[in-house]
Formats: sequence, C-alpha cells, structure tokens
Amino acid sequence: MANEIPKLPSIPIKRRALFGFAVAASAGGLVACSGRTTHDGTAAASAPTGSPSAVPAAPQGDHVRVLGVNGGPILSTAHSQPALALLVGTRVYLIDCGGNTAQRLVDAGIGFAGLGNVFTTHHHADHVAGLTDVALLGWTYTPSPVGDLDVWGPLKIDAVISGMQQSLGEATRLFSATKPPRKVTAHTISVPATGSVEVMRDDLVKVTATRVFHGPEVPDAYAYRFDILASGRSVVFSGDTAGPNDNLIALARGTDVLFHEVQMNSAVEELLVQRAPTANQAGLREHLFNSHTDVIAVPQVAQKAGARHLVLCHYVPADLPIAQFHSAVQDAAHRAGFNGRLTAPSELDVIPV
Repeated sequence: MANEIPKLPSIPIKRRALFGFAVAASAGGLVACSGRTTHDGTAAASAPTGSPSAVPAAPQGDHVRVLGVNGGPILSTAHSQPALALLVGTRVYLIDCGGNTAQRLVDAGIGFAGLGNVFTTHHHADHVAGLTDVALLGWTYTPSPVGDLDVWGPLKIDAVISGMQQSLGEATRLFSATKPPRKVTAHTISVPATGSVEVMRDDLVKVTATRVFHGPEVPDAYAYRFDILASGRSVVFSGDTAGPNDNLIALARGTDVLFHEVQMNSAVEELLVQRAPTANQAGLREHLFNSHTDVIAVPQVAQKAGARHLVLCHYVPADLPIAQFHSAVQDAAHRAGFNGRLTAPSELDVIPV
C-alpha cells in the first residue's frame, strides 16, 4: 500500500531579477520551461585518497559520479553531504547539492562547464546547502565556469533560489564587473500523491518524478528517473524515503541502476538519538525510524522493481563504515531474492549506467 500524501496546490509563476541573475519559477505537472575500496560484488572503481592522482578515471560511456554519501547535515572529514552527478556525454545533471558539492565537482575533474541542471529531491539542508557554492563559485571557477543553471525541485524551490540570490547580491555585483552575468532559473515541480510526471526533457534525457514519503513534516519529497534517449538505459534516484515505497518501486520498474538511501536501524538509537540533546531525542527518533529505509528493506525495493544494479547512498548513521552497510544489505538481498549487482560506493566512485 502506497504512503498517502495529500497533493498540494501549485504556485503561480514568479520572476525576479537580482544583480544580473534572473530567477524564474514554473509550476504544474509537466513543467514548462577517503581511502577505501568500493564494496561491490563485481569490483567497481577504487576509491579516492584525496589526491587528484587517486581519482578514478571516468569511463567512456554514461555514468554517475558519486560526490557525497553522508546521510544528514553532517560535517565530516571523511565524507560529504548528498550529491550525485549523472554524466551523459559532456553534459552533467546534478541530483541534490549538499555542502561541499562544488569542491567535489572539482575533485572529480568534472568542473562546471557541462552543468546545466540541478534536481533537488527535498528541502532538507544536507540536500540544498551547496547550491550557493555551485552557483557563485562555479561561476567564478576559471578552468570551466558554470553557465546558466536550471534548478528543479518541490514547492518553494523558487524561494530558495530567490533567497540565495539576495544573500549573494553584493558578491555577484562585484564579480559582474569582470564576468558576464548568467541566469539561475527555479522550476517548481508539482507531483500528485500517486503516479509520476515528466518534469524535463532535452535532447539527451527524459526526467520523470514521483512523490515519496519522508515524514509528515516534509510534505514534498521526490524521487527522479532519468531515461537516456540514445541508449535506452535508465537510472533512478530515490532521494530520502521510508521504504519500501510503492511510488518509487513503480518509477524504478526495469531500471538499469537504482540509487537508494540506506539506514542501519539497529545503530540509530545509540549513534544518533542518544547523542542528541535530551529535548530533541523523541522528535529525532520518530523522524529517523519513520522516514528512512532500513537495510533490510532496501533490496526489497530493488527486487520488486526489477532493478539490475542497486547502489547504496545517503548512509545513516554516517559514522558506520560503508562496508557494514554493504554487508547488511547483501545479507538482506539474499533473503529478498534480489540477484542483481550491489554496490556501496564512497565519494568520487564511478557507477556506469
């Protein structure tokens, strides 16, 4: 049975120009316009050690570069907040933009020139905190600066972008004297309680979204599917969701690669809840256990969807070794009857599509 979330009304189109940047929002269904080894049953790319020479080489074909894997607004010396970059040809599609995303794009050797679209799954800080760095520092990055950006996301993404522009107004004005201005355009996506909608299509990909359940306090949380037009292959990004989620399973039907968040419920109480201030523990406990997907359930999603490759992401608790998530999901996969490939990547790892 699908998690029921009421459909919220669309918001009207808004346009605002700030210090040479243009901000626009569109609403509706069809939107107008670290030193470790990857844990993979079939051996994926080796993980980086932080030096440029250790960054895995990009494959010739379409692929996802993992930029951040921490679950939650964690500042860590080992890992970064959630961000995944889908590379199709020379174009980059960014899914979520947590803190340190801009630096990871540079570390990966991707830069910003191919980046034109950012898709946010929801408004939690660890999924949007890096937008300002990507917009401003990407614009000023000399080797391969970002051009115009389209940012897609749930209701209020226009307010996020507008607020970002206002906060960076003076910095933008100062740089505009030496660099031509470019636009950041917000596209508000409205998705019904069940089913999916096409939200963007260009000459390389079709992007479809569905609504997932991430707790009643997050009324708009989305998963995205990218169908690559030339190859016919597909990749799905779950965002943050309690699972198994029926909408996500339907969206991921027959997909080649499914990126799915993962939580180790058995460690949440000791490593997260009990470390929080006493007054915050009840609320944190309720959110974590009711709004994320336990290691036992993740392979059930992949098995029911018929996904060929399950890739873990958004590890909670972030303190646990990635190998521990891989082992737990692998055991659960045997019980669920999922026989596809399983990968537990770290930052800068490469996942072929």
